[in-house]
Amino acid sequence: MESGRIDLISSIVPTLVLAILAVGGLSAWVVMHFMARRVKGDWRLRGFFLARAAVGTVAAWLCIQTAGRALAFGTNWSLWFSAFVSAVAIDLIIWLYALERRSVPKRTGTALLALRLIALIIVLFILLQPIYSKETDKTIERVVAVMVDDSLSMRFVDAELNVSQWCDLAELYGLEEVKGRPRLGNVLRELQPVVAKINREITLLGLSSASDDASTAQAIEQRRKVLIETLKESGKVITSQMKIIEGTLGREELLGGSKNAIDEIRRSLGETTSTAIEDVLKALATRKSQVLLENVGLIREQLDLIGKELKVVVSKLPGAIDDVDRAFSETLSEASRGNVDRIVKRTRVAIAREVLTGERKGDGLAKAISDKYTLKVFYFAATPAELDSARLLENQPVTDRAGITDGEDDGLSRNVTDITAAIDRVLKDISGENLAGILLLTDGRHNGAVGVDEIARRAGVQGIPICTMLMGSRLSPPDAAVLAVRAPESVYTDDKVIIKADIGVEQLMGKTVKAVLMHEGATVDEKEINAGPAHYRTTVTFEHTPKEKGGILQYSIELQVEGDSVGRNNRWEGCVAITEDRTNVLLVEGRPRWEFRYLRNLFYGRDKSVHLQYVLLNPDRIGGQDQEQNRPVIHASVSRKFGEAEATALPKSREEWMKFNVIVLGDIPPSALDEETLATIDECVSKRGAMLTVIAGPRYMPHAYDSQRLKDMLPVRYTVDPNPQFAGIEPAYRLSLTPDGRTHPVMQMSADLSETDEVWTSLMPIMHWRHAVVGVKEGATVLAYAMPKEMGTNEAEDTEAEEKDVTPSAADLEKARKLQSQNALISLQKYGLGRVVMLGFDQIWRLRYMTGDKYHHGFWGQAIRWGIGERMRAGTDLIRLGTDKLKYTTSEPVGVIARVLTAEYEPVKSSDIYINLYLGERRIARKAMTVREEAGGMYDAQLGPLPEQGKYRIELEGNEIIKILSGGDVNKIETEFAVGSEESMIEMAELSASPDIPEKMADLSGGTVTDVLGARQALAALGPGTETLKVRHDLNLWDSWLLLLLLISSLTAEWILRKRGGLT
Repeated sequence: MESGRIDLISSIVPTLVLAILAVGGLSAWVVMHFMARRVKGDWRLRGFFLARAAVGTVAAWLCIQTAGRALAFGTNWSLWFSAFVSAVAIDLIIWLYALERRSVPKRTGTALLALRLIALIIVLFILLQPIYSKETDKTIERVVAVMVDDSLSMRFVDAELNVSQWCDLAELYGLEEVKGRPRLGNVLRELQPVVAKINREITLLGLSSASDDASTAQAIEQRRKVLIETLKESGKVITSQMKIIEGTLGREELLGGSKNAIDEIRRSLGETTSTAIEDVLKALATRKSQVLLENVGLIREQLDLIGKELKVVVSKLPGAIDDVDRAFSETLSEASRGNVDRIVKRTRVAIAREVLTGERKGDGLAKAISDKYTLKVFYFAATPAELDSARLLENQPVTDRAGITDGEDDGLSRNVTDITAAIDRVLKDISGENLAGILLLTDGRHNGAVGVDEIARRAGVQGIPICTMLMGSRLSPPDAAVLAVRAPESVYTDDKVIIKADIGVEQLMGKTVKAVLMHEGATVDEKEINAGPAHYRTTVTFEHTPKEKGGILQYSIELQVEGDSVGRNNRWEGCVAITEDRTNVLLVEGRPRWEFRYLRNLFYGRDKSVHLQYVLLNPDRIGGQDQEQNRPVIHASVSRKFGEAEATALPKSREEWMKFNVIVLGDIPPSALDEETLATIDECVSKRGAMLTVIAGPRYMPHAYDSQRLKDMLPVRYTVDPNPQFAGIEPAYRLSLTPDGRTHPVMQMSADLSETDEVWTSLMPIMHWRHAVVGVKEGATVLAYAMPKEMGTNEAEDTEAEEKDVTPSAADLEKARKLQSQNALISLQKYGLGRVVMLGFDQIWRLRYMTGDKYHHGFWGQAIRWGIGERMRAGTDLIRLGTDKLKYTTSEPVGVIARVLTAEYEPVKSSDIYINLYLGERRIARKAMTVREEAGGMYDAQLGPLPEQGKYRIELEGNEIIKILSGGDVNKIETEFAVGSEESMIEMAELSASPDIPEKMADLSGGTVTDVLGARQALAALGPGTETLKVRHDLNLWDSWLLLLLLISSLTAEWILRKRGGLT
């Protein structure tokens, strides 16, 4: 056994020989013990004892060496010393016990000696610390997840292939017609990773910056080995690709106008770049720091030259490839070109299947991956699902999913391509330790709700490269498409419906596109678009004032143009609800702070669905005039005419307070909000379900309030102090989002989390005042907190670790959460049926910096939508009814929501509430609603999916409903929704393949992007394959309870025998 000790005899000596020598040594030692009785005289006895100790030492050493073939020894003693101690100790025990054996019977004396020798041998065994090691095989499974995009755009057949893509696909399918094609495309595929590696080394060495020679030399010395390997590998790749280039130059009939460009590529690679690589390798050959320092200038110059030359070569190759491939295709006969057309004009997903399975050539990517890794194959569109990889490798049907086996659809929507959700599924299903990489076969178009940055960054942190093989042509077909539409979900009666549509026009230069807005089949607005360049984008605004006073209106947008080759993406259908239900907002402020001014302007008159009432208790005054006496008393009330927003007094009664959906309280003195008013606000929030937003202020809010009701409503705990708090807690701070805040709908400024972070960090400046809090309550959520500008590095890193989803320790998590709680800026909580938001500062208006009201309006709009909860379109103050969407497809279930309160705004809990579903006048379903246990008065029901398209009506039914409505003006509660066809506008809007998102994922994760022939390059970018390792398991033989028990037993037995024999 390999033990690492240098005092063990080499394995060259056979174990059997060692064992024989050990037995011989032991025998000689035993014989010498018997011979000792015949030795007379003191000096002879001493000499004989020394000789016997020497033989015993050799015998013990040979025994230890023999045991060393099976065991390892952990002792720090040398084996010779251990053998000497063992021999001397055994001899001393035998000599000492020889005297006692004379005073007891022979059998007893022998037993005593044997027991003591057993105990001694056990002790010596423990001192040697023997270890038994066993090696076992451990397989480290490495998985590659191949993800096939099966969305609607992957069903598209590319008619606009350039000649090189045409040849690539023919080569993929193994067609004889392209056997003689020059492989210049392979040169580009091989050189691109080389360029990336060289540029990475230049960046890491700091050669692109103005660094001094000493620091550059130090950086080169640290990366010397890696740099040498990179340059050697690059040189080999260049040498191998030079053969293809020279072979292409030898075919004069294919060169045409590209001959000079290819010749320049040859000279650049074969002469300039190769020579520069050799020069750098010679300069790096020395290990002397002084010599390396002298060569820094040469290394910097030559590496810079290599990088520039390779960049030029890679930029020239695509044009040369196209020219050569075009010339090559012209050498083919008409019949050959027609045969190639028939084969390569297939859907993108069919091409992806060929890449994966290699049905025609027998060398598919799946087989190549499974030779080195464990293969898992997924398909995805809106959601991902796993395929049977084993059956796929055998070319057997693996699923009913169309596009993989050309079978029927399995019901998963193809109208969205969500790459983020697909990668997230893989990262959750397969541990990072086992996942060697993710390989996407896609056209690169992502239109999911969340961007790819965060998920790609997370994969990169775990060392999981995301590679992409791009399917489809980068050239768009002649097409006019509706890219995106922004339409209101509802408008107030007699208000204009304003619909904005983003229009894309591809390859239709000079054509006029007619954009038509239709309502109920009739044209209500029309715009003309004069298509500009090949890739043209514009936004069209439609307006329509409907005559209807209620219900759901169906709109559609159609694009009409000659030459449009794709008809599936030039139409949009949507719905807008007409309602008389307004969101009643009450804004109360002490003085006209900036936040108040912007909020008043934001809500005042801009949106007819928002009815604003604002009260400014201490408006600006003109010096020398007492304006207070001239101010009329106007109580805020939802009954006032729309547009009459300014009031001078708070709502007059409890009933008036209860009509507001949103209440915003600023820096108001306690004298303005007495205990009775606070009790009314509490009831309005907790029982009616209103939203309360409190904006802290330095004068009063909330520190001047010693009211338990206000303390109960707010998500934060604070210290009561009647004095103003104008001084900041710290000199300066910046707003930082918590992990909850980054994903909360109130704070999201974009579907991409990194963009949300960017908005909050770039637009919110360094600030100086905020309100002090003790912490947040249990159950409350902190969305943003104050990060002190002078915070120590370690403290900031701990907090950042928790924010960035890097796994921190439990102590770090607790520390970060405590920091966020004690420095909360934006926090919220549910309170009864309502919700409360606390702003611990008054500078949200800073979001307007250089962006207008885009983000400021967005924040307040999202906050109100979250605060008033699910918006139910129909009903009264006590009974509301709505659906979770306005329009559904035939494959989507319909979610129905209702809220039922008594006249005292107490929640009704009943099992006798139903909904009736009508299509036209025909009732098609009746279903009981289920009470939500966690939210009093709320009911849910789910319908469908509904196969028939059209307008549906829902009516609320039940004894409690009749009882609450009795005596009022409303005798029934009903609402409408629409069911239409599957929407494919987003998925089919952009039909060209795009490398942008795949390249972003590759940069963040360490992957690569290649084409349909780049399987080798994609595999090279993946992590290590499945491997079998030898794992050693050590068993400490000396550290054993059994050994200790044996030692104690032998000593106990000896003590008993000694007592019986009369010995002490």
